[in-house]
Amino acid sequence: MRELAVASEFDAAFNFLSSFGYLPSEEEHLEVLECVAEALIPGGRFLIETINLLGLIRNYQQRDWRTLEDGSLLTEDRSYDAITGRNRATWTIVRPDGSRSELHLSMRIYSCPELRRMLAQAGLAPDGVWGGIDGSEYGVGGRRLIVRGRKS
Repeated sequence: MRELAVASEFDAAFNFLSSFGYLPSEEEHLEVLECVAEALIPGGRFLIETINLLGLIRNYQQRDWRTLEDGSLLTEDRSYDAITGRNRATWTIVRPDGSRSELHLSMRIYSCPELRRMLAQAGLAPDGVWGGIDGSEYGVGGRRLIVRGRKS
């Protein structure tokens, strides 16, 4: 993500399914956005979809669980650090045979103003914000945040 080896080649790019925010620092995330901007042609658009920080905080659950299609149990333990903006989670999967596995995640959750600022820093003028891929309005209670930026 940080080493795209193309310049002015794409009309559009997108980053969906909350796949932005897993790098250790804001500088590294900005580097990704700069690479995307470099890869776009003038006038090219970039769409980024992620977790809505406001909705996350409003509806925060420290623990959740669900049964998967194969009968496995997935538990998720979360903690949000308001100082660093990182949401940490441990996913534990208990399979029907009793075997277990764990996955540890740490994701920086950016607010809408932060993401718009970073896009602008990277050379992508923010020109749209939505609360879902259906074009719904962005708001405090929504689960998703989509921001569009346009390369000058």
